[in-house]
Amino acid sequence: MNYLKKFNLSDKDLDEIYDSLSDENWQFITATKTQVGTLLEYLISIGITNIKNIFLYRPNVLYQYAEDMKKYIEESQITDIVQKINEDVENFDLLGL
Repeated sequence: MNYLKKFNLSDKDLDEIYDSLSDENWQFITATKTQVGTLLEYLISIGITNIKNIFLYRPNVLYQYAEDMKKYIEESQITDIVQKINEDVENFDLLGL
């Protein structure tokens, strides 16, 4: 999972993520590196900073395509959605995720 290090995740973070994810989620992340990487790049580009917490608490978000996530965020009527997600990744619920 070295490709995840480019998203500012340390070896310790990766160990914690690995220990917390189900086998199904881990296999998905491993098998879909490009899709997950593109999504993470998009989230970081809009200012999402708590990437580790997405893995730990909202791995279902990682199943989204970047294009779909962009659409959810752009169509959201929530003006400070990035700030809300940075405060608590559970706020992805506000997007219906």
